Amino acid sequence: MAIGALKYANVKDSGNAREVAVVVPKGQWLTCNSGALTAQSAGELLSPATIAVATFSWVRIPTNVSKVLVRCRFGIGSAGTVTNPIVRIIGAYEVDYKVPDTGVIPNDGTVQFVNLGGATWATGLTLPCTLASCVKDTVYYYSDFSTITPTPTNGCDLIGVLVSTAANFATTETTAEMQLLFL
Repeated sequence: MAIGALKYANVKDSGNAREVAVVVPKGQWLTCNSGALTAQSAGELLSPATIAVATFSWVRIPTNVSKVLVRCRFGIGSAGTVTNPIVRIIGAYEVDYKVPDTGVIPNDGTVQFVNLGGATWATGLTLPCTLASCVKDTVYYYSDFSTITPTPTNGCDLIGVLVSTAANFATTETTAEMQLLFL
């Protein structure tokens, strides 16, 4: 299965070497799904171990982290949102299996999944991308999460953000990605 490699919030890849931080830096957003312009399939939403796209990565939750914020980051050239992205925040418990750095998860029950988003599977979590309420810099807009409550991690080992409804913008947009901030 070709998916993005497992990501660690406290590891920085620099060339061929990995730098491991002792603590998770506050305020460091981590991209976990760079394909927010395309929704996961219905099968992938129901069986997260089957996700096979390189734009999606499971992220190992650091110790002493109890909550996470999720946002959408999209290009500054956007003329406005046609459809806000809707996501499902999925946690994974390593029951009888340690997920390797390749990020490949077996679909045999040795890793068990739970919906962390608080919303039902049917609705998911809408990330508001209305330009008037989005913070921006010279490159990106960032979805407004002021009305979103931080999501409890519930003791999970891994977290993933699945896109159930793709972001859609009034102009052709090439960048829309989901990011996590551990609290």
